Amino acid sequence: MHSSDEIQRLIEQVRASIRNMPPGKTQGELAELMSTSRQAVNRIGANTRNIYGDELLIALDYLEIDSPLALAPLESSAQSVPLLGAIEAGVWREAEAFQASERSYPPFPAQRYRGAGQYALELRGSSMNRHYHEGEIIYCVPIDQAPLYDGCHVHVERTDSGGRVECTLKEYRKTDKGVELHPKSTDPRYQEPLIFDDKDGSTVLIKGVVIGSFRPAP
Repeated sequence: MHSSDEIQRLIEQVRASIRNMPPGKTQGELAELMSTSRQAVNRIGANTRNIYGDELLIALDYLEIDSPLALAPLESSAQSVPLLGAIEAGVWREAEAFQASERSYPPFPAQRYRGAGQYALELRGSSMNRHYHEGEIIYCVPIDQAPLYDGCHVHVERTDSGGRVECTLKEYRKTDKGVELHPKSTDPRYQEPLIFDDKDGSTVLIKGVVIGSFRPAP
């Protein structure tokens, strides 16, 4: 068992090393190992973003900081990840129309979410085409197993007053006005964020956090 003071000392060492990267090390490489963005790593160094458990282990290992903590090997109880179906903004379906596919994929190798349950969705449409393209497989972790942070991408379900469901991807943003879920698209149909309110009789629910994606070969 390691004390909170010891953990905090290691975190401060990581932040200092990120601000002044050792020779041969880059924020970009560290971000890739941590399954996050270079901007997120930069914010860790600037002390404006938390560093999570697995991220700390990865950073200590990459930055070659002496530590009593050890990076455990990738563990996953799942041998395959189920494809739960298609995800597409602006397409409303009856709730029972969402059915799992018979297809599945190997788990996404994200150290940060080691041991967490994963599920996959097939992206359709253009509501997030600045980041993902039609037909990509999107890997997610359920919201109760993943931290929300500003700028992360999330699987969202919006249910209208008639019980129909829209399943989409959005970028999570915490603002002074509350939570906003933004599309990232060149398509003029998808420019306005979803807002967490029930003014139009609908309910917005975050189901999962995106941890990766890939584009299957044709």
